[in-house]
Amino acid sequence: MNEFFPQQDIRIKLDLKIAKHGVLFLFRRKTAGPGALVQVPQSWLNVHSILSRLRKSRLYCAKDIPLLIWTEEEALHIKFHSPEDQMVEECVFSREETRMIVAMLAELPGLN
Repeated sequence: MNEFFPQQDIRIKLDLKIAKHGVLFLFRRKTAGPGALVQVPQSWLNVHSILSRLRKSRLYCAKDIPLLIWTEEEALHIKFHSPEDQMVEECVFSREETRMIVAMLAELPGLN
Protein backbone atom coordinates (compact mmCIF):
# COMPACT_ATOMS: atom_id res chain seq x y z
CA MET A 1 0.00 0.00 0.00
CA ASN A 2 1.09 3.60 -0.46
CA GLU A 3 0.95 4.62 3.19
CA PHE A 4 3.61 6.77 4.80
CA PHE A 5 3.98 7.91 8.38
CA PRO A 6 5.79 11.06 9.55
CA GLN A 7 8.61 10.44 11.98
CA GLN A 8 7.53 12.97 14.60
CA ASP A 9 3.75 12.64 14.57
CA ILE A 10 1.91 9.33 14.55
CA ARG A 11 -1.47 11.12 14.48
CA ILE A 12 -1.23 11.64 10.71
CA LYS A 13 -0.86 9.18 7.86
CA LEU A 14 -0.17 10.08 4.22
CA ASP A 15 -1.73 7.96 1.49
CA LEU A 16 -0.77 8.55 -2.14
CA LYS A 17 -3.44 7.44 -4.60
CA ILE A 18 -3.43 7.54 -8.37
CA ALA A 19 -6.30 9.69 -9.59
CA LYS A 20 -7.65 10.22 -13.08
CA HIS A 21 -5.55 13.32 -13.78
CA GLY A 22 -2.70 12.90 -11.30
CA VAL A 23 -2.06 11.99 -7.70
CA LEU A 24 -4.22 12.50 -4.65
CA PHE A 25 -2.37 13.25 -1.41
CA LEU A 26 -4.63 11.99 1.40
CA PHE A 27 -3.72 13.14 4.88
CA ARG A 28 -5.59 11.12 7.50
CA ARG A 29 -5.72 12.29 11.09
CA LYS A 30 -6.53 9.79 13.80
CA THR A 31 -9.06 12.18 15.29
CA ALA A 32 -12.63 12.30 14.06
CA GLY A 33 -14.50 15.37 12.94
CA PRO A 34 -13.80 18.23 10.54
CA GLY A 35 -10.40 17.98 8.90
CA ALA A 36 -9.89 14.30 9.75
CA LEU A 37 -9.33 13.61 6.06
CA VAL A 38 -7.62 16.25 3.93
CA GLN A 39 -7.51 15.57 0.18
CA VAL A 40 -4.95 17.46 -1.91
CA PRO A 41 -5.11 16.63 -5.63
CA GLN A 42 -2.05 17.24 -7.79
CA SER A 43 -1.99 16.95 -11.59
CA TRP A 44 0.69 14.98 -13.43
CA LEU A 45 2.32 18.30 -14.33
CA ASN A 46 2.43 19.24 -10.65
CA VAL A 47 3.95 15.87 -9.75
CA HIS A 48 6.68 16.54 -12.35
CA SER A 49 7.24 19.92 -10.72
CA ILE A 50 7.37 18.40 -7.22
CA LEU A 51 10.01 15.88 -8.30
CA SER A 52 12.04 18.48 -10.14
CA ARG A 53 12.08 20.85 -7.18
CA LEU A 54 12.95 18.09 -4.73
CA ARG A 55 15.90 17.02 -6.90
CA LYS A 56 17.15 20.63 -6.87
CA SER A 57 16.49 21.06 -3.13
CA ARG A 58 13.91 23.74 -3.78
CA LEU A 59 10.50 24.46 -2.29
CA TYR A 60 7.33 23.33 -4.11
CA CYS A 61 4.30 25.49 -3.45
CA ALA A 62 0.95 24.52 -4.98
CA LYS A 63 -0.84 27.45 -6.61
CA ASP A 64 -4.48 26.91 -5.66
CA ILE A 65 -4.13 24.52 -2.74
CA PRO A 66 -2.46 24.99 0.66
CA LEU A 67 0.46 22.59 0.06
CA LEU A 68 4.19 23.14 0.56
CA ILE A 69 6.78 20.41 -0.05
CA TRP A 70 10.55 20.60 0.49
CA THR A 71 13.52 18.60 1.73
CA GLU A 72 15.80 19.54 4.56
CA GLU A 73 18.74 17.35 5.57
CA GLU A 74 17.35 14.52 3.43
CA ALA A 75 14.01 14.59 5.25
CA LEU A 76 10.82 15.36 3.33
CA HIS A 77 8.64 18.12 4.78
CA ILE A 78 5.02 18.56 3.74
CA LYS A 79 2.93 21.39 5.12
CA PHE A 80 -0.83 21.53 4.47
CA HIS A 81 -3.99 22.74 6.10
CA SER A 82 -7.56 21.65 6.19
CA PRO A 83 -10.10 24.19 4.91
CA GLU A 84 -12.61 22.86 7.48
CA ASP A 85 -10.66 23.71 10.59
CA GLN A 86 -7.83 25.96 9.30
CA MET A 87 -5.33 23.89 11.31
CA VAL A 88 -1.88 23.91 9.71
CA GLU A 89 -0.01 20.61 9.87
CA GLU A 90 3.60 19.87 9.01
CA CYS A 91 4.71 16.31 8.40
CA VAL A 92 8.40 15.43 8.46
CA PHE A 93 9.31 12.08 6.98
CA SER A 94 12.47 10.13 7.76
CA ARG A 95 15.21 9.70 5.16
CA GLU A 96 13.96 6.18 4.45
CA GLU A 97 10.32 7.23 4.06
CA THR A 98 11.44 10.19 1.90
CA ARG A 99 13.24 7.86 -0.49
CA MET A 100 10.18 5.61 -0.73
CA ILE A 101 7.80 8.55 -1.37
CA VAL A 102 10.02 10.10 -4.05
CA ALA A 103 10.60 6.70 -5.71
CA MET A 104 6.87 5.98 -5.71
CA LEU A 105 6.06 9.36 -7.27
CA ALA A 106 8.82 8.94 -9.90
CA GLU A 107 7.52 5.53 -10.95
CA LEU A 108 3.86 6.47 -11.41
CA PRO A 109 2.41 5.42 -14.76
CA GLY A 110 1.18 8.91 -15.64
CA LEU A 111 4.76 10.22 -15.61
CA ASN A 112 6.18 7.80 -18.16
